[in-house]
Amino acid sequence: MISQNTKKFNVVNITPNSIHYTKPDGSNSQLLAHIGFKNLEERHAEVVSQNGGHILEVGFGLGCSANKFISSSIASYTCVEINNTIYQHALTWAEDKSNVTIINGSWEEVFPTLTTKYDGVYYSPLDVDYNQFFEACKLVSETGSIVSAQGIIFAGDANLIDSMNIDYLAQPPHYFDDEFNPQLYSGLVDANYYNVYWRYFNGTDFVKTLS
Repeated sequence: MISQNTKKFNVVNITPNSIHYTKPDGSNSQLLAHIGFKNLEERHAEVVSQNGGHILEVGFGLGCSANKFISSSIASYTCVEINNTIYQHALTWAEDKSNVTIINGSWEEVFPTLTTKYDGVYYSPLDVDYNQFFEACKLVSETGSIVSAQGIIFAGDANLIDSMNIDYLAQPPHYFDDEFNPQLYSGLVDANYYNVYWRYFNGTDFVKTLS
């Protein structure tokens, strides 16, 4: 598990197509985000924002899901970003968007301070204790809120990744273009490529649903 302090201060390289962070020992880099996942990020954003209202996202990344959220009929978009460099990048993105709030910090620290109840929450983490995450989401979720957390089993040396086709690494590539549906995500999980966690908040607990 990567420490919160490391996540906040580690050096990241942001390009139009990817984000890598340099490991503390400087030996190599790890991929944090890639444009190849744009369609999947947008599918998640569509489902999480289907209730409209207030949306909360953990981690800005390349902004693929953020752009989808703000193009939807939502009241507001809030993003919690722990990495200082990505946070500054997100602030620049948000400058001309009146219904957007960007918060620097970890979700563990920020969630207890939030006063808004959100209608959708999205998190595409590098690593997370999902039980802890969903428990924390109870603090910030409106009844009927849809919460998505997905863990991408995808890491490697940045130089190797940059020299290869993302479709080769992210097999099968057609998943990037498929419609969002339970069968799609079952296939991803069965292939040990994604761990996908979807929940609907009934006011007391989160229950599994893909509706």
